[in-house]
Amino acid sequence: MSNPYRTHTCNDLRASHAGETVRLAGWIHNKRDLGGVLFIDLRDHYGVTQIVVPPTAPFQDTLSHLPKETVISVHGNVSARAPKARSTPISPRAKWNSTSRATTASARASRSR
Repeated sequence: MSNPYRTHTCNDLRASHAGETVRLAGWIHNKRDLGGVLFIDLRDHYGVTQIVVPPTAPFQDTLSHLPKETVISVHGNVSARAPKARSTPISPRAKWNSTSRATTASARASRSR
């Protein structure tokens, strides 16, 4: 399913992808800032992948201010989640992280009043 926005869907990533560089696209389903590390649940039609944005990423501040449902494309490396984190996955397939190296906001969601 490779195209200009993604090389994989959010449901594609498996153990065999660990260490690979991938490009994912979808909308921000949820996000959390834990100790300066931003975690984004990226959702597409196929599933959910957790995106990890380190505090040193130059675009972290921009991402942290994007509202839910904003469409983004993320370029990063795939890694397995820590074993303890796997006990409560978002979905049965959400066992993989992508550490973001670059991102693009394709369609910013508007906030309702």
